[in-house]
Parts: sequence; structure tokens; C-alpha cells
Amino acid sequence: MWGKYKWLVIVGVVSCAIGGLFAWWWHVPTVPEASLTDHSITDGRRELEDFSRRVDQIAEQVKKEVTSIRATVKSAVQALPPDGVARGLNDELERFRRGVDARPGGMDNP
Repeated sequence: MWGKYKWLVIVGVVSCAIGGLFAWWWHVPTVPEASLTDHSITDGRRELEDFSRRVDQIAEQVKKEVTSIRATVKSAVQALPPDGVARGLNDELERFRRGVDARPGGMDNP
């Protein structure tokens, strides 16, 4: 009895093994290549350096603008006589007080 079915069992086992190998070969995801990972890391580092450079440029630009504004304000204040500075501050405080008095309850309405 075993002699009749021996070839059928062997062919079945071999075909199952070959089918399993094909299924594994087609459905196993491939590992990403090291060059792609290295390329991604290099791009990330480059973008980080560019971002850092842009932040430094903006910081320098802001420092220059602040220095320029301070110098302008300082020269404008120094050009005024001492009583003129006090008068200017009093006028600004008066305008602020009038703005607060104009609102009900002396507070800003949201």
C-alpha cells in the first residue's frame, strides 16, 4: 500500500516546500539598504545645519535692528532738554489715561 502512494506523498511534500519558499520570497519585506539610510541621515544633518545657519542670521539681523533703534531713540531723547523729556512722558501718560477713562470700568473690552 505504501508503494502506491509513496511518490504522491513525496511530490506533495516537495510541492508544499517549493510553494512555501515562493510565498516567503514574495512576501518577506526587504531590508532597507544602508545607502538609503546614510543618505537620509546626511540630508537630515544638512537640513539641521541650514536651519541653524538661518536662525543665526535672523538673530544677527534682530541684534542690528535693536541696536539701530536704541541709537535712534537715544539720540532723539538726548536732543530734548531735560524738561522736554518729562513733558513728553507726561503727555504720553495723559493720552494713556484718557484712553482708559474712555472705556467703561477703566478696562479694555475683549
